Amino acid sequence: MKKMIKSLIAAIGVALMMTGSTFAAEAVTIGDVEALKAFAAAVNSGTSYEGDTVTLSADLDLTDVEWTPIGVGTRSSKSYTGNAFKGTFDGGNHTISGLTITSTESDDAAVGLFGVVDGGTVKR
Repeated sequence: MKKMIKSLIAAIGVALMMTGSTFAAEAVTIGDVEALKAFAAAVNSGTSYEGDTVTLSADLDLTDVEWTPIGVGTRSSKSYTGNAFKGTFDGGNHTISGLTITSTESDDAAVGLFGVVDGGTVKR
């Protein structure tokens, strides 16, 4: 009986590897300002990208771009309200320049390139 269960588990594992598991993380690449803005809008609408890697594939210039942070909300001590980025953002050693922040929000507003990151990673 134990051999049968082990064989069944192995067969399921092989089947998942051959068909592609639905548990695999997504890879997202951003190569221009419009794609970065679309990514921010997706996060701000509730797509957390948890378990996914988002990679910057080019240097971007945000001069004269009206910017809304990636992950919007407010923070209070150790908690926040709003939608957070929960994946991995890999800057690919690229540069995002020209970002100007002029906020009239309250002191608790989340501002910056990333406003709210919860359990995620942002790296160069």
